[in-house]
Amino acid sequence: MARIFLREQLMRLFFPTYRQVQALAIPAIHMHLTAASMQVSQQDFEKAQEQLKLLKKDPGNEVKLKLYALFKQATEGPCNSPKPGMLDFVKKAKWDAWKSLGSLPQDNAKQKYTELVSGLISAESSSQVPGAAAEEGRHDGYENIIVNTQNNITKITLNRPEMKNAISHEMYREIMKALEEAAKDDSTIVVITGTNFLIHFILCQSSVLI
Repeated sequence: MARIFLREQLMRLFFPTYRQVQALAIPAIHMHLTAASMQVSQQDFEKAQEQLKLLKKDPGNEVKLKLYALFKQATEGPCNSPKPGMLDFVKKAKWDAWKSLGSLPQDNAKQKYTELVSGLISAESSSQVPGAAAEEGRHDGYENIIVNTQNNITKITLNRPEMKNAISHEMYREIMKALEEAAKDDSTIVVITGTNFLIHFILCQSSVLI
């Protein structure tokens, strides 16, 4: 029953248009949701630029265009340069990426840039830890999340930094699978975390607030 209830809670959270078909008379599970919304400082923004240079793995053209656009928006404001010619593919792609940000405030662009770089650094650091695949409590078989269980606590870390951990259908299915495994392992606490995202589930019969 707890598994069904968790599915209902996640559906409400990730898909606002979802409506519960029937009421479930089961113990309450309290959730605590937070999002990183604090403005970053100029120092944080400059630090992110330096950290970006330390990346060893190419994040891909899509992410690099996003970083370029956010940097230009953060330092110069909305795109005000002439549109490049159609045959100048590189400049055209950069211009389109910057132009797509519209009137996004410069402070917001700095924040998004810093968060994106932070996610890339974290993902690369995790993948380079020696023996990471054999880490104690690590669950295999996931592509969009990282799952660890220790001391009856299951930690689910969202692992799509290039998409700012946006919840896809595939990621949602993996989260549900991890929650089902946590229930089988008698975990009492499940933590779902990631850049811009944090949820705590208390898996017990009594009502406990975090």
